[in-house]
Amino acid sequence: MCNLLRLVCLTALGELLFAAPSFGQTFEVKDQNGSVVLTITTVKMFRQSEKENLPAFQAVVKNVSGQSLTLEALKGTVRKKDGSTVEFVLALCDVRWCEFPKNSERDVNYLFDKGSFTPATFDSVTFSWQTESERIAAWNPVAEAILEQLKASHERARSVVQQVIGRSVYAVAYSHLYKLGTPVDIMAEGATLNSKAEEVRITDFPRLVPLQIVSADMTSEGGGGVIFRLHMPNSQEAIAFMENLGGEVMSDGAKFFKAIGSYGNFFTGIPKFTPREMAAIRKESIFRGMSRRALECAIGYPESENDWGTAGIQLVYFGSSEYVYLRQGAVVDWQLFDIK
Repeated sequence: MCNLLRLVCLTALGELLFAAPSFGQTFEVKDQNGSVVLTITTVKMFRQSEKENLPAFQAVVKNVSGQSLTLEALKGTVRKKDGSTVEFVLALCDVRWCEFPKNSERDVNYLFDKGSFTPATFDSVTFSWQTESERIAAWNPVAEAILEQLKASHERARSVVQQVIGRSVYAVAYSHLYKLGTPVDIMAEGATLNSKAEEVRITDFPRLVPLQIVSADMTSEGGGGVIFRLHMPNSQEAIAFMENLGGEVMSDGAKFFKAIGSYGNFFTGIPKFTPREMAAIRKESIFRGMSRRALECAIGYPESENDWGTAGIQLVYFGSSEYVYLRQGAVVDWQLFDIK
């Protein structure tokens, strides 16, 4: 609430005297209800120097509201006789938004730039202050606007996600499909192969056959992402989760569907494998000459690997119960171990 304070000294004859740098009145600052909450006393607008009066504000501010106030600062505006203004801030706290206990006093000071105004050009000063509730009230429209923008962005992304309903994806060994009702946080951590995720994963799904997306929607759980519901040829259904990619991908249905193939552990079309590789992937088997990409689609990603240089690469699977050997990107041999 702004309260116009005219800093003048009145003589008995009513003359306005600006030559004196100090004023004896008590000035009041009121809240939006008209109640006095602050008083400003011992006001000085100028500091006497050898040659001139320099613009320098000093005063004592007292909380007379009868309760503690939460405020940041007093904001002042000096109005000059030519209509121009000079803004300044009187810090009441060492930190932003502090408690100003009832009946307490604070000394405030502000040094203006030289020449900002003089006793001859000074006309009046206005003070305003903001309580915590007023600050929140001022912020609310901004917050509401931001929330509306976020809501609109979410709805646009949701409409993009739902454009993939009716399309089909193709699962392979490393695809993560889960039982209906699996919590999102478990699916979001599925890549780590934690025990909870393993308990609800579906592993007997058909490889490289169309799985139709029957529903798709966004969720804020699990760090945010998309949940797909997939219909399998045996009439069973499964769900899958993909992290929210955001940005341009979530603004275009075609780009989003393509991203499922890049980030969602699924293919969005039949990949270019040889007929023998396609058959091996569907049977979850391997053969010599099989490419590494086809191998991973057939039995999954290795748990670790050892690079032997020119001798090739050793891939470790299933708790070291199976080793697959590659040379020049193709399977050359494998070993099975009976680990008890």
